[in-house]
Amino acid sequence: MARSHHEPEASNAASSPEPEPMNQNPRTNTTNPRPSRHSLIPDDSEPEFNLEYLRFAYQQDAERLAEQILEALHQRDDAKDRIIALEAEVVHQRNHLAELSDRNETLQTELLETYRQNRLAAATTIQTPLKSTKLPDPPVFTDGKDMSLSDWLARIQNKLRENEDHYPTESIKLAYVEGLIGGEAAKRISPRLRHDAVDPYTTVQDLYDHLTTSFENPNRMFTAKNEFKKLYMKTADSFHEFHTKFLLLASEAKIAPDELKYELNSKLSFGLQKAVISHFNTESTFQEFAKQYTIYDQSLKAIEERESRVRKPRDANKTNTSATTAPTPTTSTTLPIRTNTFVKPTYQNPLRQQLSNEGKCFICREHGHRINDCPKRTDIKAIKQSQEVLELESENDNP
Repeated sequence: MARSHHEPEASNAASSPEPEPMNQNPRTNTTNPRPSRHSLIPDDSEPEFNLEYLRFAYQQDAERLAEQILEALHQRDDAKDRIIALEAEVVHQRNHLAELSDRNETLQTELLETYRQNRLAAATTIQTPLKSTKLPDPPVFTDGKDMSLSDWLARIQNKLRENEDHYPTESIKLAYVEGLIGGEAAKRISPRLRHDAVDPYTTVQDLYDHLTTSFENPNRMFTAKNEFKKLYMKTADSFHEFHTKFLLLASEAKIAPDELKYELNSKLSFGLQKAVISHFNTESTFQEFAKQYTIYDQSLKAIEERESRVRKPRDANKTNTSATTAPTPTTSTTLPIRTNTFVKPTYQNPLRQQLSNEGKCFICREHGHRINDCPKRTDIKAIKQSQEVLELESENDNP
């Protein structure tokens, strides 16, 4: 249906909604009507910029419409910036959350590994305690010439006692001790080490007993007691050397510790006994008593050395004076001088006879003393060796 020429404005006004008044026009001082649902900058919702609203607002106040459009655009841009910032913050928070998650997993893994290692360390500490410091091995025992069996056994027993955790069973102890035996001793024990031995070693003590039977003197204590009984310090002897020999024989003879002080005092020279008589009667220990003996012995030796240096010039002067003043005996007054002649004994052994003629000791073959005063007289081994050499040389001289 066609519309008349004068109807368009009326039809437009009737068809378009009536806006709410925007503001008062300063030029006309009248209120501009505006649709109630088409405010440009509402408080809580975006404006609806449809074509009808823009036409009406432009006709009413174009400048105000432009300001509102610019303001809406600025708000849109600000909203986009806020959205971008929020999206970036979300990405940052997600990355941070992922890092925290990875860190959490790492910490859990480290915690589990630490817990596992602590359990293993605790189990290892309980099951395998620290072993003792391993002592050096004693020397190889061969025949008792380089080292006596008693000294070697003492070292072996000390080693096995201090390092017991290294040798927990008798079989391990036997294997260790067998490795430190060689020479003649190895030949003695080899029959009982074989796998088909009739009487094999069951304990290390069995091995000790066998070696003691083979290489230890059965009369060792008896011999040591006799040597200890004959031991006496001479005036010219050094107390240090005498004290060392005294302790050795006392140990082998098994002298009680509470008797050592009395035995030592009774075997010293008379000069030392007189010097320390006051200390002997005190409640001093054996070590303190021996220390006093050492001090007095050194002091007496120094005094005697000084006296000998002073005495020699005086004796020389007396000898010269008596030689010049002594009267010359005449033939008529000279009396026969009686001399004590000493007839040297005779021996069937030519070497002994030669030593006797030269005035040498049969034991050490040195001048200056007789066989009873020989310093090696108490050395049974030296005496036997001297006798064997004498017999051997005698056989070589008289084939």
